[in-house]
Amino acid sequence: MSGFLRSVVVLLGMLAMQWVFADGQVLDWLQRMREAERQVSYAGRLSWMDGEDLAVARIVHVFGADGVHEVVEPQRGDWVQLRRDGDRLSTFRQSGGDAVAGADAPFAYPFVQSLIRGVPSMDIYDVSLASAERVADRPAVCIAFAPRDDHRYARRIWLDAATALPLRGETTAANGRHLDVFELSELRLGDQVKLPESPPAEARVSATAPGGTEAPGGQDGQLDWEATWIPPGFRLTLRGADQPGAPVVRPDVAMYDDGLASFSIYVEPAVQGVETGMESRRGATVVVDQLVEAGEGKQGIVTVVGEIPPLTARRILNGMRLRSGNR
Repeated sequence: MSGFLRSVVVLLGMLAMQWVFADGQVLDWLQRMREAERQVSYAGRLSWMDGEDLAVARIVHVFGADGVHEVVEPQRGDWVQLRRDGDRLSTFRQSGGDAVAGADAPFAYPFVQSLIRGVPSMDIYDVSLASAERVADRPAVCIAFAPRDDHRYARRIWLDAATALPLRGETTAANGRHLDVFELSELRLGDQVKLPESPPAEARVSATAPGGTEAPGGQDGQLDWEATWIPPGFRLTLRGADQPGAPVVRPDVAMYDDGLASFSIYVEPAVQGVETGMESRRGATVVVDQLVEAGEGKQGIVTVVGEIPPLTARRILNGMRLRSGNR
């Protein structure tokens, strides 16, 4: 082997070793971030720009012998407090407001889980670890996720160097435009962090617990359905419908995520007079719906909601197949 070729082989080997090392560092930071919510108590000021809207909230997260507790108190609007005790989410709002389900409230997921719910596949993202920076006057490291296709957005997350808590995040479109940004500032840590009191019981809107079992098939009006195309890298994480006997027929739902981005598919029998063909965007989140024939003279309304580009959401819709009958 010539000296030149030997040099090239050595250089390629060094680059490969550096990539494996960097890759391992990224995975280590992501693991630390996911573990932080069960290891660190913290409080701070959470600001986020969702499209054109700026919102601010106080967040308090306490981990103790009885588990994880998290309280989010928005500083404007009619929400008073969102309180999570383990898997139980209680939502409170000003009296006189319309009641809504807990999952419809902001921050339906714990703060850290809302940013990353698994380890994103290196097959769908190019992941890199940037040099150290300062965010909210604290040393931080930045992890960048660059998508390898057009079905998801680029993201960057800055983690606190000491605790691995997320201090800042950005979601960016292919043209470089920021779709949403958050920042956690005025951070306090440790034993000095205390949970605020709950609002009066009459302010409570709802309390939800996760899961339950999938609803049995055979409900009146329920539609069988199949998604014939799902973007590569997205995994089914939940499939189910409301239990029989509910006062309102609500959609069957399926949720998918790739560790970073997520979307949901809702399917419900069509109601006469309801308009479809909607498309709306708020920050990185898109909502699109469509009327789909189900056979036997029946139709269904399919809605896709998630942190994916509109063209991807439309392609999912166009691949939906519905049919009447028991699942």
